[in-house]
Amino acid sequence: MMKTRLLKRVPLNQLMDLKIDYAFKQLFGTEKNKNITVVFLNAILNRTG
Repeated sequence: MMKTRLLKRVPLNQLMDLKIDYAFKQLFGTEKNKNITVVFLNAILNRTG
């Protein structure tokens, strides 16, 4: 079972521009960020777990 944690809100001007392929891949395409990818996909697909 995956624990749910609240994410801190970060101002948008402090984030990477995810429209740039490199930034998107760094966030969602690495094994260390697997949990972020799962949460993102679940949110997009309206799924839980």
